[in-house]
Amino acid sequence: MGGKRRGAGTTVYLVHLDEPYRHAQHLLGLCGNLEKWLARQRRAKVSPLLRAASRSGIAWEVVRTWAGGPDLLRRLQAQSRGRLCPRCHAAYLQRQYAARRERARRKRARREPQPHRREVG
Repeated sequence: MGGKRRGAGTTVYLVHLDEPYRHAQHLLGLCGNLEKWLARQRRAKVSPLLRAASRSGIAWEVVRTWAGGPDLLRRLQAQSRGRLCPRCHAAYLQRQYAARRERARRKRARREPQPHRREVG
């Protein structure tokens, strides 16, 4: 009953582009050997997105990896890449925190008593 487990020895990777290329800023993929994939990618630019980004002068790097196979890749693809990416998630949290502070400031301003206005006449 031996045999290789599905997805054993594979890596799911997340590539972050320093600037968006058209609409895309992340690439999520699966490979058997990440070092070989990176070497091949840097040499031959196999991925169309990374090839186009490199031609446009946009730098990229692998920012996160997971041990897992196709099942994990499908689960991760269903999530927002920005939340998976450590760089983008930090910026997202900063925006959320600033928005929360602004809402609290507005709420306090509404609760503060307004000065009385006397009717003249």
